[in-house]
Amino acid sequence: SLWAVADCVGMRFLSLNAVADCVGHALARFAICLAGMSLQRARGRHSITLFKNRYKITGETLGFGGFGQVVVGEDTARGGRLVGAKIVSLGKLSNEAQLRREAAIMRRAASKHVCAVYGSGVWHNRFVIVQELCSDGELGKLVQERGALGEDAARGYFHQLIDGVAHLHSVGVIHRDLKLENLMLTHGGTALRIIDFGLAHEYLPLTTGGFAEFPLHKRCGSLFYAAPEVYTPDEGYSYRADVWSCGVILFAMLLAFLPVDHAAHTDWRYAEIHKAQLSGRCVVAAALSRRHAPLQLSQPACELLNQLLRTDPSARVSSADASEHAWLGAENTGGASVHACEGSSAHLSGGLGGLASDLERDLHAGESFAATSRSLSHDGTMTVLDEAEGSWSTPHRRTPPLTAASVCRALDVLPRRNGDGPSQRKLRA
Repeated sequence: SLWAVADCVGMRFLSLNAVADCVGHALARFAICLAGMSLQRARGRHSITLFKNRYKITGETLGFGGFGQVVVGEDTARGGRLVGAKIVSLGKLSNEAQLRREAAIMRRAASKHVCAVYGSGVWHNRFVIVQELCSDGELGKLVQERGALGEDAARGYFHQLIDGVAHLHSVGVIHRDLKLENLMLTHGGTALRIIDFGLAHEYLPLTTGGFAEFPLHKRCGSLFYAAPEVYTPDEGYSYRADVWSCGVILFAMLLAFLPVDHAAHTDWRYAEIHKAQLSGRCVVAAALSRRHAPLQLSQPACELLNQLLRTDPSARVSSADASEHAWLGAENTGGASVHACEGSSAHLSGGLGGLASDLERDLHAGESFAATSRSLSHDGTMTVLDEAEGSWSTPHRRTPPLTAASVCRALDVLPRRNGDGPSQRKLRA
């Protein structure tokens, strides 16, 4: 940089303004170098600072989202109690009003199964939501690592989930993005907390009691978990869209794969489930038949899944009734193995289920991978098609589908197309 300044001074035709520009560029480069060295020394840790003169943001990053991250902090007013701080940069894709709305909904929906909010506000052009620290990871990661959890473990988590969702609905809140990645674990992995209310909708309370409820039409959420009526929003949807998502979560915990790629008739998996329901067959048996796997679940578990995954929302069980289902009151059914069913993958793989037979079936059926990918953002979430409700959508991180891609490469069942790079082939997988 100093040589550049010297060259500028030595060249007679350059004005003093040009010299000043060179000096400015030199100082800017120097500042960038200092910032880079500072970040390298930090190794993912945030500088010690205070938010609202109470919360000390000092900890390491726990996770990243579409527009922000969650870091560990301390509540100095509570003796250094550890908290989680969700920090979102304010900009075109996220504004202060939207984030304040999210924090307000979480306070309204407060319960022992919803991540608690302690404070929120603007801090250095970022919006911070200080919330309960859930340090034991996502429920989705647990399912990825262990495969099928078995009925006893799944019952404990699902009981907390459906109780939390029933409470949300009782106070007029629809989450609209329930999935394994939005369920955090705490207290040694035994307690479940619902997080991420960025897509939630709240009905206004009436003075006479109840809420001013009306059908929602905004197409949003996560592709693998969204209810069928969300894909056909002409008639609208309501609370029972969350119930479908709960059914997908329970299905994944018990069987270690997701029942559908997306709940629309363009997905043959969904078409099979819909056909099975019309003929009175078990949803679980229909899903396992394509994998040539035996049914290892108890009858009460299958009955609950059938009620949660009804393709007709009017026939689907409510969250309140689901929370009272007999399976949740069972002690030890002994009807399920802690491993995945024989012949199925022991791990989730981004909604494909991890079996090449499903992919081969797609190819023989002529399913359009491009049509599916158009409904996805770069990280595998549904894009919002309608902003009429004044809500907002945030792409949510999910685990890359490495297992499915590995199976495709190993068995060479994924066709290669001219002009496709690795990222395009991975997206189609």
